[in-house]
Amino acid sequence: MRHPLQQTGYKDSAYERPNQKYQCGWAEDGRPCRAGPTRKGGCTAAAQASCTPRKEGDRWHCGRLEAFGGACEHGPMPDGACCHPEPEHQVCQPRLCHRARRGRLTLLSAGLVLAFLTMMLAGPWSLAFVSPGKLTAAHSAIEPAPGDANNCSACHSAADGSSANFLAAAFRDPPASHEGMAGDSTKCVACHFTAAGRDRAHLMAAHSMDPAQLKLLAESHPAAKLLSAAPATGDQALAAFTGAPDPAALACSTCHHEHRGRDFALTAMSDTSCQVCHSGRFASFNDGHPEFGLVPRHRSGIAFNHQTHYEANFGDTKFDCTRCHVADAKGFSMLVKPFEQACAGCHNQGRDDHHGDEIKKNSMIVFQLPEMEVAEGVYWPKDTAVGERIKPLVRLLLAGDEKARPAFKAFTEDLDAAGVPLDWLPKDPKLATQLAAAMKRLVLDLTDPSEAPTRIAERLAIALDTKPDDPRVVKLAEQLATMQFPLTAWQTTWLKQVAADADGKKVDLDEKPEEPKWDPADLPAGWYVDPADVSVNYGPTAHADPLLHNLLDLLAAHADPTSLPSDPKAEIPPSKNDAEFLARVRTIAFQDLASKDFGGALYASCVRCHTLDKVGAGYRINWTVVGRYPLTTGFGKFNHSPHMSILTEPDNCRHCHEIAGKDAAPASVQHGFVAHRSETCAACHAPDKAPNNCVTCHFYHMNRP
Repeated sequence: MRHPLQQTGYKDSAYERPNQKYQCGWAEDGRPCRAGPTRKGGCTAAAQASCTPRKEGDRWHCGRLEAFGGACEHGPMPDGACCHPEPEHQVCQPRLCHRARRGRLTLLSAGLVLAFLTMMLAGPWSLAFVSPGKLTAAHSAIEPAPGDANNCSACHSAADGSSANFLAAAFRDPPASHEGMAGDSTKCVACHFTAAGRDRAHLMAAHSMDPAQLKLLAESHPAAKLLSAAPATGDQALAAFTGAPDPAALACSTCHHEHRGRDFALTAMSDTSCQVCHSGRFASFNDGHPEFGLVPRHRSGIAFNHQTHYEANFGDTKFDCTRCHVADAKGFSMLVKPFEQACAGCHNQGRDDHHGDEIKKNSMIVFQLPEMEVAEGVYWPKDTAVGERIKPLVRLLLAGDEKARPAFKAFTEDLDAAGVPLDWLPKDPKLATQLAAAMKRLVLDLTDPSEAPTRIAERLAIALDTKPDDPRVVKLAEQLATMQFPLTAWQTTWLKQVAADADGKKVDLDEKPEEPKWDPADLPAGWYVDPADVSVNYGPTAHADPLLHNLLDLLAAHADPTSLPSDPKAEIPPSKNDAEFLARVRTIAFQDLASKDFGGALYASCVRCHTLDKVGAGYRINWTVVGRYPLTTGFGKFNHSPHMSILTEPDNCRHCHEIAGKDAAPASVQHGFVAHRSETCAACHAPDKAPNNCVTCHFYHMNRP
């Protein structure tokens, strides 16, 4: 069945004025005027009643328009006059249509809103009025006290201008600020990225890293192959970590949203946010997350193997981790207890203990005259000069005697890289005599009760290429000056005439030394004279002996391994200049005392537990645990505090830290532990349990601000 369309002719359609501002008020009763009001609201009733007679032949006809009712029923009078019919409605009621009334209401409302905004934005409370909300607790210090002026400009550059500028800033893209940072990120960086050495040129790049470094990380890290479809190239591996966002667009506000209230976490990010860039996606931590691996090149500062200690001391019994470890004040990290609490219980410094025995039994021969052939008539008692080599500390002090430099240099270059003499007989006999004079001069300096600390500091400063007032040099000089008493006892027994010889007086070249009337104590500590070696020795007083600690620190900091051949048994070529020669002297002295790489090191037991790091041209000895390194690539984080509830038993640390078995491959073991297992974490970190989103365990910035 077909329905005809509405008839729209003016004779057939009902009264409709959809595009007119006014309509007839009688329309509400269903009987509107046929024409309705004019566009300006004027009444057309008069037009409806007026007649427009027209004569056709000898008759008059009504000419009223159809829009006003058409011809009158009776027509004009015989003389052509209008018969004046009554209008359909005596009272005209033009009214605004609904659309016109809505328009006026809208304009009125807009005007009121504009007036209100003008009043609020123009007043002293303008910025408070446009504030989107309270700051988070982390930024609460920025908020002014009640009654004080606002501090919006601390973060928003638009706040420095007028209210109009502030309002306009909400409707346009933030302009790039200096250093290429997007928007107001410069203001964030001013407070958060103040660490020295931070690469500020790439703060707005993905993960605030140099894209080239991030690419190398993606290429080298094992997880790169798991996060993407086995990338074959570095560019593909990089895509697994960073998608394609423009680094310049990564303003701080891309991830950190303020004005969400005091309890909002600024670092909160959803997994979806991470996967905007990471092209190698997996469903969740519990579904598809890559397996953990060993942390590459992880250093703790102390060389400690949990596997060997566990097997040697506990076997299959419970391993009480709390004997050596304790949580910090916040529970964030597990700290190592001091040596006296963690180690001394087993390593008791006794003769039967390898640790204590190596430290206290291996006393250091500090001063001993070397056996040399000197010229006739030179005061050099052969019965006293019995040393096979010049000892490390004396070599260091001789290097600081510029008068002895030619002789000492010629003698030193007859040693191999490990400091072992190749030929005790100098090519020029005068050099041996000069070296003997330097040794006797050193005895006089060290036994001078008033000048010893000053002269030792001067010698050390020259040898170490530093200043005599260097605090560590001054401290070591004061410590070495305490050998004055035993060295004086040694000198008055075996080198009686050294002062007379220095004054040019005649001495007895056939002098016979007296037999000493003392015996060294068993495992002596501190300074003492050893008649068997005709030497002045120093025995460590205990673990962390202050003199050895300072001496090794100074030598390590000023050693230069590049000044020597890499092969310890290689012959040392002649030094190019005095600076290279002095670098060799202090490097050999350090190797003699502490380096395991050069055989026979006297105090290699120190670096048996304390790791040695290459720093610049020298070394650094890690006397204490250096702290927690960033996990894996530097984006991992872990807090022990919320996990401490599982430590109901002393060995419950092994719930996560699994000690390797005897048959474990060395490549799969670190510090005696095997790699953590993701299923161990996933047992608790799962939906409806502990959090398992990305930022639970990962930082966005490799180094936190």
